[in-house]
Amino acid sequence: KLISDYVLTEVLEQLSDELTEFLLDTACCPRLCAPLCDAIRNRTGSEEMLESLVAQNLFIIPLDNRNEWFRYHDLFREALLQRARIIDSEKADTLQQSTINWLLNHGHVQEAIAQIVSSEDTARLAQVLAEHGNNLIHGGFHLPVLEWLRYLPEEQVQENPQLMMLNVWGLYFANRVDGLEPALAQVEDLLDRQVADSH
Repeated sequence: KLISDYVLTEVLEQLSDELTEFLLDTACCPRLCAPLCDAIRNRTGSEEMLESLVAQNLFIIPLDNRNEWFRYHDLFREALLQRARIIDSEKADTLQQSTINWLLNHGHVQEAIAQIVSSEDTARLAQVLAEHGNNLIHGGFHLPVLEWLRYLPEEQVQENPQLMMLNVWGLYFANRVDGLEPALAQVEDLLDRQVADSH
């Protein structure tokens, strides 16, 4: 609560309207780079904005030596997010969805999924896991995939052969062999039912 009041009264009021809007628009990004900020705001000039924030040492942390990626200080970002939602919750949701789409389209799948989980969008999570889960598992991320599957309502997984197979592969690579047989049996039951239904 205190940092939120501090941000609103002390920091934002001293900035230009343009910079304030940039901060509020990009608070939904777990990490920032100019192309991401340009894309979600549907305009150019983000590189200059980021440079200005860095020059003012404004709660922004460079993440590489090339000054390509940054992140906001966690408490600062939370306060900005809260403020952005109060001002216009619909716009804040749209910006978050645009951020998720950009991350997915540019190969930052795990970051995108973390955003989806934080927004509690189980339908989108199921869709993204079905599409990217195999690659994640074969890339060594079987434990996060198992964890994300647990976020989904059980019936959502039980009705989707792709998600059920992800669970099987996740268990296999995690060496949780006890869970494999019942999981495979469930997949077979579901496929049998779907074949019967299709006839």
